[in-house]
Amino acid sequence: NQISVDPSGLDSFLAYRYVVGPGTLYKEISQLSPGHYLSYSDGTIRIQRYWRAPVPSANTETPIDEKEQCSIIRSKIGDAVEKRLVSDVPVTAFLSGGLDSSILVTEMVKRYSGTVRTFTIGVDDYDPGGESIHARSVSEYCDTEHFDMKLSPQAYIDLISPLIALRDGPLGVANEVLIYAMSKALREHGKVVLSGEGADELLAVMGGYLEVV
Repeated sequence: NQISVDPSGLDSFLAYRYVVGPGTLYKEISQLSPGHYLSYSDGTIRIQRYWRAPVPSANTETPIDEKEQCSIIRSKIGDAVEKRLVSDVPVTAFLSGGLDSSILVTEMVKRYSGTVRTFTIGVDDYDPGGESIHARSVSEYCDTEHFDMKLSPQAYIDLISPLIALRDGPLGVANEVLIYAMSKALREHGKVVLSGEGADELLAVMGGYLEVV
């Protein structure tokens, strides 16, 4: 069967760097929406919702101040990290030097009994925002065993096509190649990795969080 590009999916990707579900880049393929599961039985496909994000009511919630909010968030992040440290193999962490991964590693070293190994990666002679420097500073502060990897520009380019083939679609952000390369390299150190992703903006507006870490 021939698969054709869905113009609305392409438009969505170019606007947001991802395709808004349930559409995809292809007319003949749909994606499963978050919080849903698909079951197949006797030639019948059923899609059902199993979870919905709770939305607190403004009328029933008791207002709390910013310091208390930050304390609650810190506690929840710590609990989430602790749950994911339960493993029969070493647990590692991606560390970019950003707020989310730095906070994650800070909470991780408080709870992990072994040596925490952290990983960062970049392209030779290209370090936007000084990420590797920030990551090294966090590693030194948290006393982790840190691995700072570098890809040559050509190695980065060579990985683009294979990764697109694995994803069955274009790459949304430039660091996907780096994360893929780093993930392959750290397998010799452990198969479980914690990563902060996309929370910098949220945590940046909550400066009080850093005061209680």
